[in-house]
Amino acid sequence: MKIVHISDIDATALGGGMNTVIPELMRRQTAADDSIRNFLLLVGKKKDTNGRYPFPVIYRSETPLRFLRDADLLVFHSVYNLRFIPYFFYAIAQGIPYVIVSHGGLSRAALRRGRLKKGLFAAIFLNRFVAKAAALCFTSDDEQRNSAYPDHPYIVVPNPISIGDYPPRLNGGGTDPIRIVYLSKIDFYYKGLDMLLDALHSVRDVLAGNVRIDIYGYGNSKEINVDNIPPGEKDVLRLIEALKELNLASVEYHGPVFGTEKMDILQQSDIYLLTSRSEAMPLSITEALSVGTPCLVSYGTNMGRMIETRGAGWAVVLDKEDIARGLLTAIREYSSDPSRFRRAARALYEENASVDIGRISIAQYKDILNR
Repeated sequence: MKIVHISDIDATALGGGMNTVIPELMRRQTAADDSIRNFLLLVGKKKDTNGRYPFPVIYRSETPLRFLRDADLLVFHSVYNLRFIPYFFYAIAQGIPYVIVSHGGLSRAALRRGRLKKGLFAAIFLNRFVAKAAALCFTSDDEQRNSAYPDHPYIVVPNPISIGDYPPRLNGGGTDPIRIVYLSKIDFYYKGLDMLLDALHSVRDVLAGNVRIDIYGYGNSKEINVDNIPPGEKDVLRLIEALKELNLASVEYHGPVFGTEKMDILQQSDIYLLTSRSEAMPLSITEALSVGTPCLVSYGTNMGRMIETRGAGWAVVLDKEDIARGLLTAIREYSSDPSRFRRAARALYEENASVDIGRISIAQYKDILNR
C-alpha cells in the first residue's frame, strides 16, 4: 500500500508538535507492516533532511502531481494551508481517497479565532475539503466531539508516544514552595492565558504564600530574549504587562526553553499547567507525565478526562472561577500526597506509550479503503 503524507512541517527541526508526531507516526506504520510504502511530501521550502528518516522525503518543488497517481491513500496533516489545494483537486480527479488529520485545527474554538478569514477559507475550500474526505482523523473521542464537523466519518489515532530515556521523579515532597509550571507557546487565545491570568488575580493571596508559578514559552519566534522583546511579539508583551499588573514576585515569565533544560524544569516541578481552548494531544502534557509531574489542564486540551480518571492530575472548564478552584484543589491535594499523583502521572504516560499506534492507524486506513 502506497501512502503519501502531505504536510508543511520542517523536517529538519528536532522537535515540536507535528515536527515530532508525523515522522514518528510514519516510522511506526512502516515497522508495523513491511508492505507499507510511506512517503512524506512537504509543501514548504526544500531543506536537506540528511537521511534522518527511514522513508522518502519529497518536496512540492521537485515532485509532479502525477507522483500521486498510484497512491492508495493520501493523508493531509492539518487544514489551513493553501498549498494543499492542488493535491485536493488532483485526488478528486484521480479518485484517490484521503484522510484529514485535524491536529486541533478543526475544533470549533480554532475556527472562532480569525472568524472572518477562516469563514472565507471555509466557504471557498475547507467545507469542500472536509466533505470529500474519506475520514477525518482525531487523537481522541473528545477532540472529535469538539470538532466543527462532528457528523463526518472519522477515525481515532492517538499521537505516538515513546518511552524516553529521561528519568521520572516519582517521590514527591521536598519542594518549598509548591512549584507550578506553564511550558507552552505564549498564545492568549489558544492557550487560554486570558482566563488563566484572571484566575491568578482571584487567588493572588494563595500565590503570595507557599506557591510559585513559572511561565516558559515562545511567541511567533522560538528565539526570544526576555530582555529585548521585539514589538511583533504581541502576546509575549501582553503577558509581561499582565504579570506587571498582577504584581506577584512568585509568578514570573522566563522565555523559551528546549531539550534537556525543558525536561529538567518539568521534572523538578510539582504541577504542570495548561489551560488551552483547543488542542489535539499536547506534547507538553505527555512530556510532563513522562517525568511523573501531574497536570492541571483544561478540557480543551482533550486530555482532561483521561488525566482526571487516572488520578494523574486535575481538569477544569475554561473560565476564571473554575481555573481558580482547580488551582486551589491541585495545590491542596498534591501537598497532602505528592507521590500518589506523581506515580499516577507516570503510569498514565506508560499506558499511553504502550498503544501500538502503527498497527492501529494502518488497520483503520485499510478499513477506509475497504469501505
